[in-house]
Amino acid sequence: MSFYRNSGRTFRCHLPRMVISTFSDGAVTPCPNIWFSNMGNLLEDDWRTP
Repeated sequence: MSFYRNSGRTFRCHLPRMVISTFSDGAVTPCPNIWFSNMGNLLEDDWRTP
């Protein structure tokens, strides 16, 4: 409920440090909730660090 009371996060999301998501097209993202931040593609050689 603090999210609504404070109108935003009061602590940082730590999921990107522990979780990655992969998709059938080879895309890898740093968090299951942040699909728009692409780390690279398992099927290609365009890796980058977040």
